[in-house]
Amino acid sequence: MYGGLASINSHCRVYHGGFHVHDPSLAFITNPNADTDWREYTEASPIHADQAIHLGFHYPTIDAGASVTFKWAYVLSPGDVAAALVSLASLSITAPSSVVTGTSVLFQTALDVSKADCVAAPDSCIVKTVKFEIFTADSGSYATLATVSGTADKFTYFTLFDSTEYIVNAEDTLATMQVTVTMEDNTVQKTSSSTTISPLQVRLRTGTYTPWCNPGHTPFHPYYVAIRRATLRRIVPYGARINSY
Repeated sequence: MYGGLASINSHCRVYHGGFHVHDPSLAFITNPNADTDWREYTEASPIHADQAIHLGFHYPTIDAGASVTFKWAYVLSPGDVAAALVSLASLSITAPSSVVTGTSVLFQTALDVSKADCVAAPDSCIVKTVKFEIFTADSGSYATLATVSGTADKFTYFTLFDSTEYIVNAEDTLATMQVTVTMEDNTVQKTSSSTTISPLQVRLRTGTYTPWCNPGHTPFHPYYVAIRRATLRRIVPYGARINSY
């Protein structure tokens, strides 16, 4: 029979002892070395005892109204350790935002896993490759924007892409951004998010405008707004007094 508890949370410690454990602080206060004791055991040299095992989570401060989230897994087979650790990691897309535009759009992802937390199966916590993809209804399939090689102890990756290449009929275009992360043990994580690609880049052009009119008179024509790609001209409200000559 095989039974285990697993977590990759940096606030977590392992503890064993007695026939049962009711006090989670034992892993942090009563026995400050509890976090390292268990690392001395190996498959060839295990500990044999009728003892309880537990995972303790310690957060020194939780502000009023705030909350914390932590995850753990039950492992019932030695072959499931790597998969369990990867399942605990959270892969998220941190950019782009809901609306993007331009030729150098940031596409970024983060994986909340640490090599130091994966002593049992370190290859499951080392990023091998990160693939960035984009999908639009017009293309009909995912297009690869970039594939980035992983680096040990690095868990945030990004690329830049030209969003104007994916605009359909010069209108706002819905796109799905997808990230696929492959770990050193070849386990895979995948996530996606939606964004809207806008064909207009809006900038303000500063300056002054002096129409012809009689001295001291209020202009009777409004200053119309010309919206062009990458340009939004200065707006002067209708009826406002403008310098004259």
